[in-house]
Parts: sequence; structure tokens; C-alpha cells
Amino acid sequence: PTASALSWIVLAAVQVSLSALLCTIVLRALLFTHTPFLAQFTLILLFSQASAAFSICLASLFVKARTAVLGAVLALFAAEIPFLILTMDPTPCAKALLSLLPNMAFSYALKQVGDAEGANVAASFDEGDFPILWSLGFLLFD
Repeated sequence: PTASALSWIVLAAVQVSLSALLCTIVLRALLFTHTPFLAQFTLILLFSQASAAFSICLASLFVKARTAVLGAVLALFAAEIPFLILTMDPTPCAKALLSLLPNMAFSYALKQVGDAEGANVAASFDEGDFPILWSLGFLLFD
């Protein structure tokens, strides 16, 4: 039983890593040309892993598989709503609390990367009132 569970975890980790790698390659080729490849890959990989963990936690709250899938998808979309509503630059403390949701941490980091790329410079991971490194830390925690 332990080997079977471990094999599923390893298989899922490999699939998520390959998906993150492919997404990073596409984003690097089309959008984010100034930000380092490894930084982009780390951000996308941590978001993918955190989203999977978030979905698994939510799925454990439901009895039926179909309900769990629908509930997890709806929760992932609902977790993005605070970012869309709170675009008026909330305080770092509010950003930290909201970043406990993986979507929020990823959105804050991606906004900073996008702003830097729009200015034709590489994103700085340790500057600002809520640095990208904090978002990476929250994604790692999630």
C-alpha cells in the first residue's frame, strides 16, 4: 500500500513538473523574455503544486467524486475573486493574509513580473512592499 501511494505521488509530481516546464517555455518564448527562466519555472511549479494540494484538501471535504471536482473548481475560481476586487493596492499585511490562497499569491507575483516585463526589465524578486519572494514562500507553504 505504501509503494502504491508513493508511486501515485511521484507520478503526479512528474506530470506537474513537466506541465510547469512546458508552460514556462511557452511564456518565456512569448511574454516574459526578461525574467530569468529558473525564476519563472519556480513560480509556475510552486503554483501548480499548491493548486493541486488545495484541490486535494477541498476534495477531502466531499463524499462524492463529482461533487468534489465541481467544488474544487468553483473554489479555485472563487479564490481569484479577491484579487479582482482588491486591485486598489491593499496593505502588505492584507496581501499576506490573502496569499494563503494559492491563486492570490500567484496573482500578486505574476502582476509584478508583468509590470516589470512591461517596462522591459527583469522582475526583481526581493523589492517592493510585497516582494515576489514572499509570494513564492506562501506558495511553498500552501
